[in-house]
Amino acid sequence: MKTLHVLYSGLGGASSVVFSLLKENKKKILKNNDILFTGNYLFKGYKDRAKKTNNNYFFIKTRKLLPWLYWFKIFLFLCKKKPDLIFLHNFQFVPVLLYKLIFWKKIIYIDHQSENFLKLKSTINIIISLFFFNFIVFVNKKKSLNFKKKFNFFKRKISHIPNSVDIDFFRNSIKDKNNKQFVIGMAARLDSGKRHELVIKTLNHPKLKHFNIIFLIVGRGANIDYLKALTKKEGLINKVIFNGSLSENKMKLWYKKLNLYAHATNGEGMSISILEAMSMKIPVIGSNVDGVKNLLNAKKNIGMLFENSILDLAKKIEFFYKSSEVTKTLFKEKQRKFIEDNYSSTIMFNNYKKIILKIISK
Repeated sequence: MKTLHVLYSGLGGASSVVFSLLKENKKKILKNNDILFTGNYLFKGYKDRAKKTNNNYFFIKTRKLLPWLYWFKIFLFLCKKKPDLIFLHNFQFVPVLLYKLIFWKKIIYIDHQSENFLKLKSTINIIISLFFFNFIVFVNKKKSLNFKKKFNFFKRKISHIPNSVDIDFFRNSIKDKNNKQFVIGMAARLDSGKRHELVIKTLNHPKLKHFNIIFLIVGRGANIDYLKALTKKEGLINKVIFNGSLSENKMKLWYKKLNLYAHATNGEGMSISILEAMSMKIPVIGSNVDGVKNLLNAKKNIGMLFENSILDLAKKIEFFYKSSEVTKTLFKEKQRKFIEDNYSSTIMFNNYKKIILKIISK
């Protein structure tokens, strides 16, 4: 079966899902896997990972405001490659649907969006998937359950498969930290759905402003200029560092610098960065929103939630800043065990494998 993954070329959970599936495909259940990236640019790190997994990759440059200009080009690409099974990870629905209707091939749509961002476009795409595609996979459990209730007739087409992390790669035994600084990190797209500005402003709260705290940001996006201007306005140029996009190997080294991972957001499908940080034994705090609160549970020493307010975030950062090594180690070990038991890439692949075998058998 000739397989194609279609995804956006930018920081996010979709790429981690794709490369985890390709890496775990040890028994070659899926053969001749190709990857089609779309977006403004092709991230070099994805080229390297595609080569590492021995998969062909292609790139079609698209612009967010004018997607229809590229539909025909993508459709022609599909006709040329003739994949038997397409994993659709982004919003390129029109060319994929047209390909499906003409050639009647197998399509699996993976919805990576938070329920908080269930806009009209996203809802229409999900409904299209339910009527015309073979399966729809939600990475967010709550969203999956809601659509099963609303569209009970199609519930056999709906699956919930959470994102995962490569627990063998994202493993930390030797720390690379500067004891003179307390380093906080966040890795996510720089867009309106994330709350990088909250972390930046919180560094100037009276509880924290006299501490030697550094905030490292990984990612690219439309908000980059705004966040840099805010950093300058807050007088934090020496405390907030923008690292851009990093390759997988550099991301691992980046995590090793952190004393705390803080994920400030309005909502998530399911954050890969949180999973990676937990796997790397970095204490994690995150916004008390859907897609984060299902992962973090302070009572079980699995990270800690904060409300999206400067005061509450400052309290949580202060807690870990002042915590003893014994307390922090407890969080680290509990988080790592939680990831090993629930979110390894092997577990995720086996769940996708069940869907793939159902499709193949039809």
